[in-house]
Amino acid sequence: MPTNQTAVEERISSTPGIKQFEPKFMKIGVLTAALQELTPREIRDADPDRAVEEWLEYARDLGADYIELSAALHPTEADVPQEAMLDPVANTLDLRKPFNSSRANRVLAAMKKYNIGLSDVAYFDNMLHEDPKIRKKKHDFMIRVMDAAVMLGVDAVCGFVGRNQSLDMDQNLDDFRENFVPLLKAAGDRGLVYRVEQCPMPGWTTGDNWHNNIGYTPGLWTALHQIAEQAGVGNNFRIHYDPSHAILMGQDTRSIFQYLRDSGYPFLIGGFHVKGQVIDSRGVAAWGYGGQTVLRGDRKDGKPASNPAHQARAWIKQTVLAEHELPGTARHDPLAYLQNRSVDWLDHQLAARELLDLKDRGDASGGRARVSACANSGQEPAAARSQGIDRFRARHRPSRGLHVRAPARSSGGAGNSNPRHRPRGLPLVVGHARPLSPRRTRRFTEQPNRNQVIHRRGHREGKQKSEFSVTRQLVLGK
Repeated sequence: MPTNQTAVEERISSTPGIKQFEPKFMKIGVLTAALQELTPREIRDADPDRAVEEWLEYARDLGADYIELSAALHPTEADVPQEAMLDPVANTLDLRKPFNSSRANRVLAAMKKYNIGLSDVAYFDNMLHEDPKIRKKKHDFMIRVMDAAVMLGVDAVCGFVGRNQSLDMDQNLDDFRENFVPLLKAAGDRGLVYRVEQCPMPGWTTGDNWHNNIGYTPGLWTALHQIAEQAGVGNNFRIHYDPSHAILMGQDTRSIFQYLRDSGYPFLIGGFHVKGQVIDSRGVAAWGYGGQTVLRGDRKDGKPASNPAHQARAWIKQTVLAEHELPGTARHDPLAYLQNRSVDWLDHQLAARELLDLKDRGDASGGRARVSACANSGQEPAAARSQGIDRFRARHRPSRGLHVRAPARSSGGAGNSNPRHRPRGLPLVVGHARPLSPRRTRRFTEQPNRNQVIHRRGHREGKQKSEFSVTRQLVLGK
């Protein structure tokens, strides 16, 4: 006698117009900028590729499929003092020395050993810097990132466009045409796509500008793509969409995707960063979505503060009204989803499938063959994952703030031996949350919410660190 489930399946298959639901699952990955000091700097400076090896092992321990490999100018080469940065320099991939075949083979061997693939190589910096010498240094570094991406078998790099602070926004479009398009051509020559994350980067300058990455919104995405298309490199320009940045600017994902479809650009989203964001209604009430414009302490007498650590206060523009959080942790603010003050993750997924041209490109055959041939260190998958989680708990306390990011295109990846079998689809990547300012720390501890009390602290001891712990607490009678 057939079971009830069998009978239901038979009715579905025999009913015209009804199709069995066949989900396509995301692959899980980790953005290496999430824990910049996973390998201490004094170790990775002396042995640069050890940081990549340890990240691959760490991703395996977490049961992930991929890492999104972060590169950056070394702190000794960066134009911004480390004290002025909100986060430490995330140069997991250290390119001070040439990334030659020997180094590439070492990384590829580790990928095979740990059964982890690369989704892309990421370098987030201002590619339109107003100083020609600084700009050239950044462009030269991006070319090195592209070359490393090719040697590691990935098909995309991820980063920003940036903004020339000496020009207005219309002039920045001309600057993009003259100085950024050559980077797109360089990517095309190497068979790569340049995916632009749309964070406005308000804290990049102590000045009044909020939008310091001109690729921040759909109207500009399409304008930039048109310029790239006119130069014959439109196929090498895509957007790496992060819904948390949309929330930061008062937008919602479905409306953005609908705009792209209505404008004829449903193909433009080439990847996703999935990161939580919760808008603080009190911060918006005080300052609006333009953020805190005065009294930050990052400027004095019309110039950037002489103390680089004070320049980091430029980020108060953003943190006064919003904080990155784990997706789904806005439970302490029950109206956030209804008022578009946090990401509606279910509708984000539905809108993407409904409105965007998302093609299941799977894995590049070379990368997949290379990675799927490895074993799980001779252990059964479940045992290996259990031991990995134990090592994770021992090495990194759960007090560290994490958010989730997800690129949509990848090469390389875990084979079918992965205990959480996932069909081909979009890979997820995990990243880190920005720390709270001391003032916001006081607000969270002094004015608890009725559903949950969140204690956070952000502190600076030479290097910026971020910690938070969450304690559930019922506040009765309030």
